[in-house]
Amino acid sequence: TAASWIVDRMARDKKLRVLWIAHKEELLTQAADTFMSLAAQQPKGFSRHLRVISGGNSAVTTLDEWELDVAIVTWQSLHRNWPTTRKLVDTYLNKSTIVVVDEAHHAGANSYQDILQRVINHEKPPRMVLGLTATPWPQGRSAARMRTVFPRDVITVRPETLHASGILATPVLY
Repeated sequence: TAASWIVDRMARDKKLRVLWIAHKEELLTQAADTFMSLAAQQPKGFSRHLRVISGGNSAVTTLDEWELDVAIVTWQSLHRNWPTTRKLVDTYLNKSTIVVVDEAHHAGANSYQDILQRVINHEKPPRMVLGLTATPWPQGRSAARMRTVFPRDVITVRPETLHASGILATPVLY
């Protein structure tokens, strides 16, 4: 759903970029496949450059490519050599960018906070920082940190509603 909304916005704004951050290769692949499928459905002439950036894919230095429009990257790749990578993130954010954090319930961790605080405090802050999660919010310090990055809920759906509509399996306890 988020990728569909973003691709539609990218179709209207040729300069718009995406920085999609996740914590697992599987999530990167899933996001990339979704973006490519949605891009194929756009009118003729729609073209964007996408890279998956992780240990098993493109190097984090590819964030420096000016023509890169969709960077789908693990937080580990960004944080591994943060003093250097921070500069690459700064360069990437020099164009209008939507930043998405997949599985955003992890965003309260120190490693995520280094990245997200840099993103939020960049001289050209992103148009939007969007957190996606189907996991309940953490408690304590981590929850407070998340609220500074994601201060507003856009959509909140109770598990009971998802159970009733068949989207989420109803647990059966034995």
